Amino acid sequence: MNTAKIFFLLCAAVIIASVYHTNSNAQTPACDIKKNTKIYSLNKLSCAKEFNYLQGAPLSSKYGQVECVKIVYNINDKQVYYINSKLFQFHYDFCTFALGYTKSLEFFNYDEYGETPNREFLLANLNYYSAANKFIFEFFANDKISTENIILFYEHLKATAYFGDKLYLMVNSNEIMNRLGDLKGKVPLVYPEDVYKFQKYQALNKEETYGYIHKISDYDSEKKSIKVHDIIVVKNVPQDVPLISGIITDQFQTPLSHINILSHNRRTPNASSKGIWNSTLIDTLNGKLVHYIVKDDAQVLKPALPADAEKFWEKKSKSSLLIKLKLNTAVSGLLSMKMLSKKSVDIVGGKAANMGELSKIKVNNTPLPIPEEAFAIPVFYYVQHINKSGIIDSINKIVDNDSIKYNYMLLDKGLKKIREMIKGTPIDTALLGMVERKIRSSRYKTFRFRSSTNSEDIENFNGAGLYDSKSGTLGDSIKTIERAIKQVWASVWNTRAFQEREYFKIDQHTVAMGILVHKAFGTESANGVAVTSNIYRDNYPAFTINVQKGEASVVFPPDSVNCDQIIIGTRHISGSQQPSIDYITRSNLKPYGNVLSEKEIDILVEYLSAIKWHYYKLARAGLKYSYDNFSMDVEFKLDAVTRKIIIKQARPY
Repeated sequence: MNTAKIFFLLCAAVIIASVYHTNSNAQTPACDIKKNTKIYSLNKLSCAKEFNYLQGAPLSSKYGQVECVKIVYNINDKQVYYINSKLFQFHYDFCTFALGYTKSLEFFNYDEYGETPNREFLLANLNYYSAANKFIFEFFANDKISTENIILFYEHLKATAYFGDKLYLMVNSNEIMNRLGDLKGKVPLVYPEDVYKFQKYQALNKEETYGYIHKISDYDSEKKSIKVHDIIVVKNVPQDVPLISGIITDQFQTPLSHINILSHNRRTPNASSKGIWNSTLIDTLNGKLVHYIVKDDAQVLKPALPADAEKFWEKKSKSSLLIKLKLNTAVSGLLSMKMLSKKSVDIVGGKAANMGELSKIKVNNTPLPIPEEAFAIPVFYYVQHINKSGIIDSINKIVDNDSIKYNYMLLDKGLKKIREMIKGTPIDTALLGMVERKIRSSRYKTFRFRSSTNSEDIENFNGAGLYDSKSGTLGDSIKTIERAIKQVWASVWNTRAFQEREYFKIDQHTVAMGILVHKAFGTESANGVAVTSNIYRDNYPAFTINVQKGEASVVFPPDSVNCDQIIIGTRHISGSQQPSIDYITRSNLKPYGNVLSEKEIDILVEYLSAIKWHYYKLARAGLKYSYDNFSMDVEFKLDAVTRKIIIKQARPY
């Protein structure tokens, strides 16, 4: 048997094993299901064969390796219905088809998830989590079901399912959390983090690619050896990645970290697979060309032919023409936020322009809370600076030389020299004087100088984590204002930023750095990232939030640190005006309770809703997708003293 055939057999075996449903504790009596019959529902589950027949894919991909059977308890006939979830995607569809329900979906949602006396059904999902080997029933996060009905439902499930003595209730919402005192001892409970810790696989960015498997033992020392067509396999999650074809980590990732945001923007596959680092498959494929696909429940890795890879790469390289960025060098002086808008990217860069746009948003007639004392330094001063002392000539020698651009060692060395030249050239004294006077006129001494190029925080180019932001303090001999400004300017030529722009075919000659300046953030009691859509389910009104206690970063998370991962539903299905709160996992830095209170979540949802609607109105003429799927990437913090939420930035996701 030739080598290629062996590789394909190895891959097929691994892929099948990763998704195959096994339930070692299942009873196996004879089942009633006959071949070629169509069953709409069963009133009991006698064996695993029946569960497998009924199970379908869950509506949300928030967890991998999950098999779902929708269940209904009919209060009138006191009967449980295990629904064929391949035929009925929604509970409403089954109730109208099989149980005689005649009202509209609006009435159904209001009555069957609300607190009305008209409830006819108890509705839930019965999920089998194969990695944890647990059957868990789970309610819609905003279901107002009573404690009595939860217990009633559980008792009927326990009596009618072959796994009844191993059935658990998922405590994933505040609705269930508020009933814990009455549920403990009566219903077996399981928490999201209990399920999450058993997960073996995490699909972060579901894409496909071709590339060479590159197993990296020591990322910091080996990252310079990474090539653009590499699919890197690493044990821990790196802080940043150069241009690559894909990534697989042994350690789980934070879904809204900069690593995954970059993967999302680049459309490169990204997955976490526990145990992948020590797998014989990776050792066998190391250095080999493969076809890599990230799916909901498994990753596909199989040897590929060079011709197929070349065809894929060629198609991708032809996907866009060289993009010349708009650049306005006619505007000088320091600019306040009220002078800026989304249209000011060519003057002050994307981050400052978006902050100007955020300053125009009001919630309940109150301005959105953004960083204090904010102003912008236009790109005019960056361009003025690099035109000094031959810096622009050194930049052109790299940008116009393919032999340097596509040789990582030469590129990294050349860009480092440019950064040193930018930092070593004296700053314009008029600019420095203006900035220092502006800061002196405030109540504060330490200010944050944040990167704001015309190639970040813009449509189709997020630029997350590519550039540097620095702090400067009046009167400090080390952290000077001048040093902070020049460090931010120099980061235009970070190697990771240069390569990212090359990948997106951005004309390097047209890139320039503005700077967003504001009072430095104080100590944080929490920090987070939100995307104003449900990243686990299309066309469903919800926000996805990752938030962490204190100052442990969400965008650059420390090793083995989990944050609160929450899906906030914004459709008032049950009639309640409160958003539904669905926890995927909770922070392991906060042993008890949640990072955000319900009130803080309510306030954050108000801010996110206002931001989403404001930007949607600006963009909707050219949009090809629905409002529910319109996404902004929003970073926020909670002040340690006041617990006040501050919106740090917003950009297209």
